[in-house]
Amino acid sequence: MSLLKIWKPLSELRSCNTEGLPISDQIHAWVVNDWALALRGADFCRNGPLSRLANVTTLALVWWVGPTVLCLAWWRSMPAHDEVLTIWLGVWFLFTIFVGAVSWNTAESLLRPSRSSISFSLLPWSLASALTSAVIVVSWARTEGGLDHYARVALEFWESRNSALFASAEARDAALARQWWLPELTDLSIRISPAEQWNPLAKAHLEEEVIADRSPSWQDYDLARRHYREDWCRRGGHQVEVCAHDEAAASSVEKIPQEYRTWCASSALGYDAACAKRARLLEDRFAAEWRAKRDSQLLGVPKPDLSDADLRFAHANAVQLDGAILRKARLDQADLQG
Repeated sequence: MSLLKIWKPLSELRSCNTEGLPISDQIHAWVVNDWALALRGADFCRNGPLSRLANVTTLALVWWVGPTVLCLAWWRSMPAHDEVLTIWLGVWFLFTIFVGAVSWNTAESLLRPSRSSISFSLLPWSLASALTSAVIVVSWARTEGGLDHYARVALEFWESRNSALFASAEARDAALARQWWLPELTDLSIRISPAEQWNPLAKAHLEEEVIADRSPSWQDYDLARRHYREDWCRRGGHQVEVCAHDEAAASSVEKIPQEYRTWCASSALGYDAACAKRARLLEDRFAAEWRAKRDSQLLGVPKPDLSDADLRFAHANAVQLDGAILRKARLDQADLQG
């Protein structure tokens, strides 16, 4: 609106000079004013130095930057799978496009009336409606994928509100079947089956991201287990070369490593089932102590709350999620290996 107040008086000028002075020296020094004068044509006002650069800057600031930023925000919000946020950003993106188009058309009609301007009649409004529908559909497909989740929520809500009214599960199911729209809602999905090669859902890339902070002394699980086992063997007075083998827990003498067999043969236990029993006892004791040690370490790790998070189809290989709360999180087809 403020630009319209500028363009209208500039469009009514009959000459670029008033009272012997250039109009550019009599108005506020602003690149938008210079652009408006330049739009009237070279025969109206002579372009000053760096006028082209100033005009491109004006175009970028007034018409390009806003829609570009909102378009990027709309697209980059999709991996979060927050359909309300993405649709909201998409609508604002289209709104800036529409306002920019109206603003440009108004500037053209006022400052260059010789050129034909676009008439915002039925066709542009139809185009705007089609674009809005397309943005909403794309936003929904890329964030939610269908109506499956909302169908399950509707079913759970219906069951929680009406379960006490039925004497048996059969009566409840029969009543649910009469609510035809609830069961059939689960089939109204625009999401391709996960077994297919393509899926419209935006995929979050969380490879090797640190979601749960770790202390500087944190070690890989296998490495930490091996170091703890060696220390545990030393503290228990066991020969490290013998008891530091995780495979020592065996159901038969034949599966005991050679180190255990040699140790058993040279001890009072002898090379028999008693050796296997001792190996299993050591393994059970170590497993219990290692589990307690591991649990105590995890207690000190901050637990990020990812309850109800939507991580479907996320690429999260080697992501650090130690102790994270994943209650009711949606993890369909998410890659959490590593």
